[in-house]
Amino acid sequence: MKGLIRKKAVLAKAQCGNSKLYEMIREKQFPAPTKLPGPNGKPGRTSYWSAEAVDAWIDERLRAATTAALAAQPNDPFGRTSPALVAGLRGDDA
Repeated sequence: MKGLIRKKAVLAKAQCGNSKLYEMIREKQFPAPTKLPGPNGKPGRTSYWSAEAVDAWIDERLRAATTAALAAQPNDPFGRTSPALVAGLRGDDA
């Protein structure tokens, strides 16, 4: 999805509250908003986010969660045993 979205849509997509959203922005963990200029040329009061940037943030979080879940499994999706599990079964300290 391309274009700009407002805070209500961002909060729904990110599934977080207002405070958490701005905390993540402050810590550079979420895309920052922009304010479009009003008719007088001064920045407006409404914050807008790039829909593409928010969707990319969501995709990255899904990728990270999937990677973490797969890493926590003792076997890979093809049924092969992980080296860490083999080492544990052999009694290796590594």
